[in-house]
Amino acid sequence: WLRNTKWWWSILFWAEGEMLFNAYVLYVKHNTMMGKKKKALLSHYEFQKQIALAWIAPDKYDPRFVEKD
Repeated sequence: WLRNTKWWWSILFWAEGEMLFNAYVLYVKHNTMMGKKKKALLSHYEFQKQIALAWIAPDKYDPRFVEKD
């Protein structure tokens, strides 16, 4: 029975990677339309790193939850 339940993991991780890539494309497109220079934006690696850090420790890295002093 375990062998029959492993196949969906690959689909799950593929879909997560596609969603992260599409989010990065939208991030770049939106910010360039708003007038920011492409060099001022995060790289794809930095974008994914910031998302991962926000998932791991939202109280420290997620701008929605970080308290302003």
